[in-house]
Amino acid sequence: MEWMFIEAYCAMFYGSSRSTKTELNPGGESAPTEIDLWLTRQTYEFATAHDTCTKCGAGFRRKVSLAAVFDVRDESVAPWRIGVDTRCRGWRRHRHSASVTESRGGLRFEPLRPG
Repeated sequence: MEWMFIEAYCAMFYGSSRSTKTELNPGGESAPTEIDLWLTRQTYEFATAHDTCTKCGAGFRRKVSLAAVFDVRDESVAPWRIGVDTRCRGWRRHRHSASVTESRGGLRFEPLRPG
C-alpha cells in the first residue's frame, strides 16, 4: 500500500501521470477519473467476493464490468455515473447491477441489485 502514498505524494508536486477528467472527456464536462474507476472496481470486486446472489444464494463471479455513462438526464444531481454489472455462479447466472455517482465531491455507491 506504500505505492499509493508515494503516487499521491508525487502527484501533488509533479502532477499526476494518470488521466484527468478533461483528458477522459475533452468536452470539458465532468467525467470519472481513472482513480474513480479503479476505486469502484476494487470496491465491487471485494463486495462480490464476500456476498451471494439474492435469488439463488450462489456466489458471484470474479469479473465485474464497468461502464461510464454520460447521458444522465438530470445533470444537477450527477453529470455522470458508472454502471457496474456482474453475474452469479449459479446455473442461471443471475445478473446484478449497481451504479456509482458523484455526490458532494465523493463517490456514492449503490448496492448490487438483481436485474
